[in-house]
Amino acid sequence: MTITLESHHALMRRLVFSILSVVALSSAMATLLHYLEPATAPINLIAPPFLFLNSIVLSLYLYRYPHQIARVVNLACLGGILLVAGPSWWFTLRAFLNTEVTLIHTLPPLTSALFLLDILLLIALRPQHLIWAATVLWGAIAGPVLVYLLLNPRELLAMRGLDLSISLGPAMVIQLILISFYNRLRQTIECLYAERLHYANKILERQIIRRHAIEQVRDQLHNGPLQSLAILLRDLQSQPLSREEIVERLGCLNSELRAVGRISTGKTTVKPEIINDSSPKGHSYSQSWLDIDTLVRQVLPEASDHMLRLGEGSKVDLSRSLHYLLTEVYVITVKRPLPHFQTIDIKVRNFAPFADDFLNFDMKRDICLWLEEALCNVGKHACGATRLTAIGHYDDVHQRYCLSVRDNGTGTIPQDRPARLGDRLAMQLGGQFHWQNLDGGGVLCQLTWPVDVSQPQA
Repeated sequence: MTITLESHHALMRRLVFSILSVVALSSAMATLLHYLEPATAPINLIAPPFLFLNSIVLSLYLYRYPHQIARVVNLACLGGILLVAGPSWWFTLRAFLNTEVTLIHTLPPLTSALFLLDILLLIALRPQHLIWAATVLWGAIAGPVLVYLLLNPRELLAMRGLDLSISLGPAMVIQLILISFYNRLRQTIECLYAERLHYANKILERQIIRRHAIEQVRDQLHNGPLQSLAILLRDLQSQPLSREEIVERLGCLNSELRAVGRISTGKTTVKPEIINDSSPKGHSYSQSWLDIDTLVRQVLPEASDHMLRLGEGSKVDLSRSLHYLLTEVYVITVKRPLPHFQTIDIKVRNFAPFADDFLNFDMKRDICLWLEEALCNVGKHACGATRLTAIGHYDDVHQRYCLSVRDNGTGTIPQDRPARLGDRLAMQLGGQFHWQNLDGGGVLCQLTWPVDVSQPQA
């Protein structure tokens, strides 16, 4: 959509440049010819030079400020009307007051300028102002000439008089009718374009919500039931388990899967609704669309309640400050019965507070899920770990917040899952993510993002 609008803007700019260039060239030639005439009217030595200067100045202004197309076109129309209507009234009044002067022999060729100004009005004005503006323009330029010709039949019946009367009379009326038709056609196209854009936005919103829902369900499955399943498979490979214990743990796994399913799909069925009040210009559409708010509550009910469900089933309130959320996620996650959490003796956590008003609920949700997964990876992969460090601090030098999880175990983290989740979150926050297996043992996962609009709190 941005490409379409930018192309349209560039096309309009080139069109206005072309018109101003032709007007500048024509007015320069007219100025030169009038100065070479042995005797010419004073108005001919004033209007063309000013029209030339007006076109040059507006061209330079449009080159300097390419987004001011509307202002340039409005000023061009105003200057053209004044510099074209002025000669029309001047020559007509002179012919009225001086019987020795005929209008058909002294009036400059204003018909072409009138048609050009009508074209500029089509570009500059809104559809609701176009008809009356074109009518006023016609009356201001062609009105005095037609009145004079009707009062002077002798000049009217001359070849130039017939040409002026036809071009400024019936031809202009036909042009006004065409302008009216163009105006209605333009309004219809704008309504159709707004309607299609409205449909496209609704489809895009639904796709974004569905993709976000799939990502959250995937994260909840990975941080919850899949962790339990991995532990069960590892225990089955390392030691024999009784049938009763296997059934019990499979039952817990079944409960976790069903809990994720209930939260991600909801218990009620959403009915399609007709969107009437949100459509552009009051138009109602016959096609049924799912209401976006209802869809959010159906797919992600915790999003509407500002709640996040962690992998083990607990919920946290995302309306709280981020450092409180990180502390709560840490405390809940390290209590989970993951095998390598049992060997950790030293647990260090410190999540420094900072102004996080710029973070919305979706950002907070993803950051909390990232921390939960980083901690779960320690509990599942960090063999023999005795120390776990989770720190979040504000970097004054680089104006960013750094969140890291570190252990001293001997295991390594699979490269695909953490990198994919961390890179996606870093891209959303405009920050950086990296993880590495440390030389002395252990793994470091770190996520940083800029905090340009906030300052650290005391």
